[in-house]
Amino acid sequence: MLKKLELRFNPLIQLNTQRPEVSSGLFLSKSRMPIPTYFLLFKLIERISFGRMQMKKLGWGILSTGAMSNWFCSDFHAVHNGDLVAVCSRSQERADAFASQYDIPETYNKYQSMLADPNVDIVYISSPRTAHKQNILDALAAGKHVLCEKPIVTSLSDMEEVVEAANNSGKFLAEALWTWHLPVLRKAKEWIDTGSIGERLHVKVDFGFPIPYSPKQHQYDLDDAGGVVREMGIYPVAIAKYFIGSDPDTIHVIHQNAPNGVEDDVIAILNHGNVTATLSSSMKCHLNNDAHIIGTKGHIVIPQALKCREAMLYQMDDIIEHYKADRTELGYHYQAIQAGEDIANGLTQSSVVSLSDSRTFQHHMELILNEIRKNDKKSIQTSPLSLD
Repeated sequence: MLKKLELRFNPLIQLNTQRPEVSSGLFLSKSRMPIPTYFLLFKLIERISFGRMQMKKLGWGILSTGAMSNWFCSDFHAVHNGDLVAVCSRSQERADAFASQYDIPETYNKYQSMLADPNVDIVYISSPRTAHKQNILDALAAGKHVLCEKPIVTSLSDMEEVVEAANNSGKFLAEALWTWHLPVLRKAKEWIDTGSIGERLHVKVDFGFPIPYSPKQHQYDLDDAGGVVREMGIYPVAIAKYFIGSDPDTIHVIHQNAPNGVEDDVIAILNHGNVTATLSSSMKCHLNNDAHIIGTKGHIVIPQALKCREAMLYQMDDIIEHYKADRTELGYHYQAIQAGEDIANGLTQSSVVSLSDSRTFQHHMELILNEIRKNDKKSIQTSPLSLD
């Protein structure tokens, strides 16, 4: 249709300057349209054509075919500014099966081969977390933008290294903290910012479900930076950061360890001046997995806070407002859309989850892990002496 319009109103069409039979003014000989109207239409078509050229979709390459990649790609039908163009797995069979499931045209079993694909503009990384740093560095060196699963790296020093590499490359780098992009979380923040709950006093976030213990399973694997803080604790830490913003003044941690010594159940109490955050995570039991933000005038409840499908604003026991998400997807598409928009706007980090935010997540997780190490050391020192 646009092609026909471009042909019909092409500026090279000869103008008829003779007076028409039924009206005055200059007309196009074929369209019998007044010249001023013609030029307005031509400018509109020119703008549409220019916009169409500017709307080049990002080509996404997917590294790893695990659960996170499946959830991410299952929502990709809702991403208007990107296409899935390639997937990479160490197993060609898994790559082929994943590509078939999500209609991805190219498959690879070597990461460098996917990075050499000119159709790949941005890489979504969901490999094991200890591989994140090198995967990010390789992608940036290949001139690709990066969206990397959380935690983006496993230490503050690694964080500084990937940020420096991103700055030097001029490419986009962001942590895939999908919950920060969800409308329900933003609505809750709006209630807080407009004073609906008064002065904030408490933020309580839980995330936990039982994962059978195996020392070689990545959640427990010491060689893969295993432990519940990095596996699940990133979510409560990030949600608390979203609603509080500041670093804690003091921190107290109660925890339990798995047989191989990694923490598998943690309660962290972080004091931020007048606001106290109580963050729980567990691989031993199912927690309620809700978020509560409590103030002097009311409180907010976000059931199943990681899914963020609804939020309720309370005054005492009465629901004052109930907000429900209008989506059928899981919600992973929001971060992909945002990455595309940020890149189109020339940004080199997310306008929603900045690299400074990601540094803060790392810092707060390290504070919790340091307290766990102190607790473990005290436990050893205060153990009863053997009678043998």
